Amino acid sequence: MPFIRSGLPVKVTVDELPNRVFEGEVARFAYALDETTKTMLSEIEIPNPKGELRPGMFATVRIVAEQKNDALLIPVEALVVEKIRNSVFAVVDGKAKKVPVKTGFNDGSSVEILEGLGSGEPVILVGKQTINDGQVVRVAEPISK
Repeated sequence: MPFIRSGLPVKVTVDELPNRVFEGEVARFAYALDETTKTMLSEIEIPNPKGELRPGMFATVRIVAEQKNDALLIPVEALVVEKIRNSVFAVVDGKAKKVPVKTGFNDGSSVEILEGLGSGEPVILVGKQTINDGQVVRVAEPISK
């Protein structure tokens, strides 16, 4: 919610018009969340010169609230979530090394790493629950389909 502001670009799709994307922008919003649903009333404006968008159509709206072109993202499966900190197991000199990380955006499939890990450092995805800090590991390349 703190990222929403007037003028943000939006992309809208409707099931009735497959393979079409309509672009518009946030026009107005309520500035407050509904306590029950944790949603915020927002209005967008979309040019519709041909009248293709009609009342009653169900739309999916994507609001581009923030964009980072240089964000470091890892699969959420690599993240080790503990009570007091988050970490990942990186591979350093053939050994697993538990590295504390500061996280940012998390969409359920990828998590942004703000601090603690560098770009290009391999992380352990499979078996991280049974691995120990300093344990010798072998890096396996993903199998392509």
